Amino acid sequence: MSDTESKTASDTMTFIAITLAMTVVIAIAGAFVGMMLARTPEPLKSPEPPASEAPASDGKHVSSTPAHGETPSRASARKAGKTALKELAPIVTNLSDGNSSWIRLQVAIVYDPDTLTHPDILISELTGDIVAYLRSLSLRSIEGSAGLRRLNEELSERASIRSEGAVQELVIQSLVVQ
Repeated sequence: MSDTESKTASDTMTFIAITLAMTVVIAIAGAFVGMMLARTPEPLKSPEPPASEAPASDGKHVSSTPAHGETPSRASARKAGKTALKELAPIVTNLSDGNSSWIRLQVAIVYDPDTLTHPDILISELTGDIVAYLRSLSLRSIEGSAGLRRLNEELSERASIRSEGAVQELVIQSLVVQ
């Protein structure tokens, strides 16, 4: 055996030894990760049990849990009492672009039934406010997700101001522009 052949054999044996060592280390790490994933997770302890949303006797949906993704002020307002959902009649009006752009908006309000005892009166006032606001908008101002978000925030703020805080949120159910 020559020097070159012995060096090649030695290099091959070193490569095999390193490969085997790495395989053992990876197998141990894989077994550890597998055992961690196979464990049953402990259930999260909630400070209050989740309340399901159920229709009230008058057909409104009542819930005492905060909705996913809502702001802390709205979450605290919902924790303070029950909430109800009331749909407004569809609103159809033209935009400020002229007679060529029309919008059909269907919304619902989330409100505190203890604070707002007669929501129908407020709904008629809100409908007028929404129509007036929509007539001041251009089609370009409500395009895209940012425009829809701004519209939702503006309408929610107007509803909250009009109701003196009884309306916690205004939810856009559908929006069609033609």
